[in-house]
Amino acid sequence: MEFAARCTLPVLAARPDVWHALSPADAAAASLVAKVRPGMRAVYTEVGFPSKPSHDRRADRRLYNRVVRDIDDFLCLSQPASDLLLTDYGRHGVTMPAGVDIRRFNSTQGRHPRPVLLFPAALGESRKNVGLVLEAAALLRQAGTDVELWLVGPGTLPSDLSELARQGMDNVTVHRTADADELQELYATAWVTVLPSQAEVFGLVVLESMACGTPAVVLDDGLGPSLMVTPETGVKCEATGASVAHACEQAIELARDPQTIERCKAHAASYDWDTVVTPMIISRYQPQ
Repeated sequence: MEFAARCTLPVLAARPDVWHALSPADAAAASLVAKVRPGMRAVYTEVGFPSKPSHDRRADRRLYNRVVRDIDDFLCLSQPASDLLLTDYGRHGVTMPAGVDIRRFNSTQGRHPRPVLLFPAALGESRKNVGLVLEAAALLRQAGTDVELWLVGPGTLPSDLSELARQGMDNVTVHRTADADELQELYATAWVTVLPSQAEVFGLVVLESMACGTPAVVLDDGLGPSLMVTPETGVKCEATGASVAHACEQAIELARDPQTIERCKAHAASYDWDTVVTPMIISRYQPQ
């Protein structure tokens, strides 16, 4: 809110054509400025789900309601998010996915000699389901598939891991943080990126993984990541260790196919920032 208050007067003085906001506070300010400065478009990107019950519990609920009502364009990262906006608020949103710089995430690093599962998400966030990935690793090893597991993300592992998940801790490498270049190499050298997270509005790490030629395993829940993955670029599963393990086994076989790299990269190119997503966003900046 402080940022929105500080930038409102400079924006009025600068007379921009567009104010593209990324938080409810500056989106509310943008919609207000657009009312007093005809010709300026106010655009807001919701990076999560526009769930009314959830937002009604927040301190900024009145600002959010104002944004939903007044903003010129309300952009959602996936169709399920747009659908929820219509269901909960009666407003039509514009589905506008996030993008990936396919020139940056384009490592030529070869795959690791042994199958590697990569989990690039917050370790302590329960909905990311790191425990399921650990269980899957244990089950794969029990079945004779010698996999390594790389955990890349902030936080610490949950204290309530199942006994099976604790067995999966063998041969695990934990990277607390990784910059873009390091992450690119991890994506490219891994065999499978595993993100069995729940309530994921988009799943950018899945897209970055595919841009590096690596298939993904995601939940088959009809949300962001599951809409992004095709049979040529990954496998969908249920939220159980056994299902994640089976999907990883299939994805490992997918990774053995040399054509999978180019198929994943080609699919990621349909989300390229420069050639696809940015032109879509700019189209919303034009007078409607």
